[in-house]
Amino acid sequence: MNSKEKLKISKLNWQEIGLEEKYKIMNTYRDIYGSPPWNEGAYCNKEGWGKRISLQEYRERLKINNLHCDCGGYFTPCYPDEEVGRILNEELENKDQKPFGVIIKKGEKVIGFVFAGIIIRKHLINKVVKTRSEGDKKRDTRLLEGLELILEKGKIDKILYCYEIGIKKEERKGITPLSLLIKGLLVYGENNNVFSGLFWTDKKNAIYKIAILAGFLPVYSIPDFRTGERIFFLLNIDFKKILYNLKIFKNPAIALIRTNSTK
Repeated sequence: MNSKEKLKISKLNWQEIGLEEKYKIMNTYRDIYGSPPWNEGAYCNKEGWGKRISLQEYRERLKINNLHCDCGGYFTPCYPDEEVGRILNEELENKDQKPFGVIIKKGEKVIGFVFAGIIIRKHLINKVVKTRSEGDKKRDTRLLEGLELILEKGKIDKILYCYEIGIKKEERKGITPLSLLIKGLLVYGENNNVFSGLFWTDKKNAIYKIAILAGFLPVYSIPDFRTGERIFFLLNIDFKKILYNLKIFKNPAIALIRTNSTK
């Protein structure tokens, strides 16, 4: 594929696209989370998500029929088709929460996406648990009560909540693909008169540093019981300045730097 091919961004209507396009998006989802820093390609059925291998390693092992883990278990895919389909259906089909999706393509290849929704504060915790929790949902609901209190104190009644944002590993060298997705996401918030944004990530993800640069703040964290790591929720109570800069500056890096400038 020509590395100079233009990037194309388009709104995603999950209910209306064909099966072939859905599989492209599902495969991209699997590729993104199966690569570093997540390496959610396959997990050991005995030790759980704490012991994972990348999608590349899983595919190499599959070729030689060697899926055994040294603990005596075996590696099973983190994101089989039915699981990816369940996740995307949950994130993109709830009309009450105004689901929103954007994909970015290079040629005919889907290289990234962002999925989000406009959520009423009292429904946020339930949505986070549904899309994120893989274990004890009652426990995770209790852990997230503090996040709802933070939004209540900030008098945030509606929020643009980003469920997922990702770029394929080979396309992460520059900031342009990510900035296009962020711009599409924030324009969606603007069109719905919502200017507070929230998403979760971990500190290994490059978007954590980019978000801090742009003025998002880590306001809450919870343990990820699957991986043993920690999830951070980043909040921007008014992203109008970010959106303004992304609209007027051709260079997205400059736009983000100026967003958090004190000048």
